[in-house]
Amino acid sequence: AAAGGANKNTTLIADAANKNAAVATIEKPSRDKVNKPFDHNDHLLVELTHWFKRDFFRWFDCGWCSECHCNMASKGSVPPTKYELEGEANRVEFYQCQTCGRERRFPRYLNVGRLLETREGRCGEWASCFTLCCRTMGFDTRQVFDETDHTWAEVWSQSQSRWVHADPCEGRVDCPLLYECGWGKKLTYVVAASRDEVMDVTWRYTLKPLDVQQRRDKVSETALYDHLWSLTVQLQQQHQQH
Repeated sequence: AAAGGANKNTTLIADAANKNAAVATIEKPSRDKVNKPFDHNDHLLVELTHWFKRDFFRWFDCGWCSECHCNMASKGSVPPTKYELEGEANRVEFYQCQTCGRERRFPRYLNVGRLLETREGRCGEWASCFTLCCRTMGFDTRQVFDETDHTWAEVWSQSQSRWVHADPCEGRVDCPLLYECGWGKKLTYVVAASRDEVMDVTWRYTLKPLDVQQRRDKVSETALYDHLWSLTVQLQQQHQQH
């Protein structure tokens, strides 16, 4: 009986030792990845993000009357003009000052070239224009779309060997838990789109995968994968044609 107990204890100790070794093996690459210092390009991305937020793009909440120094009231949407349609603005918000009657149109441009001229918008315009700026600087960049109404960018880091989160609206880089832990978002679907690939990246933005999984009830995981793969194939075919 004593021998049996000793054997059992030895087995438990061995299991515990093996588990500790396994944990160390699993955690070490993660620590190495997290602690690996940024290189020149990574720091350039940080500076680009700060410059974009601080000096280049403006946030548009509602119309501002420069005459009365007050916010304008929303009057709904109006049809786009020919010029606005050329900038791929299918929707135009309309604002009016309640004091002096001054009017302000806010076209929701999809054409990134037009956004380089207006330099204003909400998160959609910010992320689209920022993605273009990153690509222009030579960064491999993809835009990320959060189904709970936000969008940002991811940039491939050679030094980190991974995609790095970059949010121009917040001026934050490599803070993927910002939305769940900082904003309190209940994430569901987060999708990244590059020039030749569309993929589900939800899981890198959450510490609560089981909670997120329970909220992902709009489509089956298989159907989602098939749809994203279909979009990827389309992008790659278009890329090959050009």
